[in-house]
Amino acid sequence: MTVSPEVRAEMRRLVLREQWPIETVARRFGVHHSVVRRAIRDDGDRPPATHASALDPYKPYIVQRLTELPRLTSVRLLGELRERGYRHGIAILRRYVAKIRAPRPRKAYLRVEVEPGEQAQVDWGSFGQMRLGASQRPLSVFSMVLSWSRAIFLDFSLDQKMDTFLRMHRRALEFFGGVPRRILYDNLKSVVLHHVGATVQFNPRFLAFAGHYLFEPVAAPVRYPQAKGKVESSIKYIRQSFFYGRSFSGLADLRAKAAAWRDQTANQRLHSTTRERPSERLRLEPVQVQVVHRRLRAQRVEPHARVLATGRTQHRERLPHGLLRQHLRLLRLQRRHQQAVPLQQGAHVDQQPVLQVPAAAAPLLSLAARRLLDAGRARRQVQPQQRLALQS
Repeated sequence: MTVSPEVRAEMRRLVLREQWPIETVARRFGVHHSVVRRAIRDDGDRPPATHASALDPYKPYIVQRLTELPRLTSVRLLGELRERGYRHGIAILRRYVAKIRAPRPRKAYLRVEVEPGEQAQVDWGSFGQMRLGASQRPLSVFSMVLSWSRAIFLDFSLDQKMDTFLRMHRRALEFFGGVPRRILYDNLKSVVLHHVGATVQFNPRFLAFAGHYLFEPVAAPVRYPQAKGKVESSIKYIRQSFFYGRSFSGLADLRAKAAAWRDQTANQRLHSTTRERPSERLRLEPVQVQVVHRRLRAQRVEPHARVLATGRTQHRERLPHGLLRQHLRLLRLQRRHQQAVPLQQGAHVDQQPVLQVPAAAAPLLSLAARRLLDAGRARRQVQPQQRLALQS
């Protein structure tokens, strides 16, 4: 470590004239005691020796990249330098980047930690526009972060509609392998209709979705993004470490590269707060979904039905063709698998074999079953009419 001539002169005076211990002088200036010993040996007549740095051949490239992309992180730069033959660590790179880049202002916040499996945080992030043919579409990223493990799920979309929002949730919960007890949200219209003081009116359709997956939605205070700082930081991390400075051929290419970055980089990095890898902590996080079996009234699926209506909730997703005009029993037995069976006329539900149902249809049928149960229309036996028997 090099020190300025003024600091070196003061170290020599305190040790040689004032007779201070070397360790005391080192603590005063916040340096290692070897720095003080070198200052004592240096007579000050010759300039300090300069050594060649392993980073010297790459410094012009680093300056060029930071000139083009001022917010490029040291981690991204390290990956680019590795491709050009750099074989040393990131510490020397970070010190050099800190020298040539203007310091960024920092704010202090109180960090709140939760128990494993207790909370996740969700938010959308806006990532500009994406060209599709002759038109420009708004590009958004969906991010869900488990608060204890810091494991990240992300996916990109061209809209933030309710159907897309719920579909992203299903993908995230399948990726994590379970459901946390609570999920914290900003005041999105998909989640919160009104938020006045401590009174929160949630979107009824989203409450039905939360009731199906058995988690409690929680709304963050209005105009206070720091309350969900983990997901806010994740979007900033996605923007700077993945998206910034990269080009993509289309939405499919973007989503594929984002999934690879999530699995190979984001969830494998050594987290700066926990000092552990999110993928390793995720294995210890108990995000288990509770299994509930209920016997419900049958419902018929029409061959032309695109909308499956349950009360005032409509799910605009196409059911698989093989399920139309069939008698089915649906069971939610595991965290990621939902199953159904064709039924014979007059047969009891529990007497039927089990067959797999495509994952796209199972959440819809299971949610329909829950809504029918709430209406109090349960039956013990399947009628010979064309119906769909559901159990969730």
